[in-house]
Amino acid sequence: MNSKKHRKYLETAKSLPSYCIFPDDYHYSDAWADKLIAGWIALKRVQVESKWDNTRFRDALIDLVIELSGGWEAEFLEAARQEGMSFDCVSHEVQEQMHQAYVQANRERAFDLIPSSLHGELCWVPGWNGVNLDELMDECGQRSSRSKSNYLEDVQPGRWLVELLKLGNCSSEALRGYCKDQGATGLIFVQETADLRWKVEADPLRSAVLKPEQVVTIIENGYQWAVPMAHAQINVRALFELDCTKPMFWSTDGGKVHIGLHDGVLNGAGYMDAYDGYLVIPPNATGFAGEVRWHWSINKVYGIVKSYFKVTPIEVTTIDTIAVAA
Repeated sequence: MNSKKHRKYLETAKSLPSYCIFPDDYHYSDAWADKLIAGWIALKRVQVESKWDNTRFRDALIDLVIELSGGWEAEFLEAARQEGMSFDCVSHEVQEQMHQAYVQANRERAFDLIPSSLHGELCWVPGWNGVNLDELMDECGQRSSRSKSNYLEDVQPGRWLVELLKLGNCSSEALRGYCKDQGATGLIFVQETADLRWKVEADPLRSAVLKPEQVVTIIENGYQWAVPMAHAQINVRALFELDCTKPMFWSTDGGKVHIGLHDGVLNGAGYMDAYDGYLVIPPNATGFAGEVRWHWSINKVYGIVKSYFKVTPIEVTTIDTIAVAA
């Protein structure tokens, strides 16, 4: 149907008040932040696997916000009621077309439902695909030759150590050099890490986040199966606005990153701390998890002061971007 009357119905729907993009108390809640972050994580994985450009990804995020908001049907009906409209003589098909016209008229402002002050827990585990938690712990979990012991002489180097050193931009040689001066226990660790599989070079373009002694502190206060990760109270609006094809800069307003070893699955054990510096997360990263994904989230375990770990992600276009942001 494409009659003049039908077109008038659709134009009327498009001109209705935009109640659908007015945030209420719920849109300032942790529950809303957690839902948005969980949706972003799922779509980010699809974006990387399907090689979406940023336009396609942004459209998917807009659809996500509308879906999580109930499709804006209630807002459409309320806007129509406020304008004195009645659907008594309108077929269900035409009413649904009007609803969709209302949605399309307002979809580009969907992110208005994400307050600029909204933050939520977001963790990044480098090297993880973000899918299976059992595989995460098996492939990236801390190991020890003795049960419940993480002393240097007992830990078994593996992927967990490589990713931890990369997070902290600490070279394996710097760590080994420090451990050589720590007596017999340090020498055992040095021998265990002699295998070139555990060799890590520091990025000369990025300042060190972890000193060797800080790496040792994290290791010895870690726990079996804990995995290396970074945590932030991420600004959700900035996350949704970010260009997904660009690297993502993470650092708090105080110039810190919250990193370490954490077991979010079994018991919440591990060791996390805030260190001076920043992270640059590659655009093809998919190893993300929000608070609802973990059995033992960072916020649940540590009872942190959330404001201290607030991060507004910044897209990195050139090395100058990093310098300015840092």
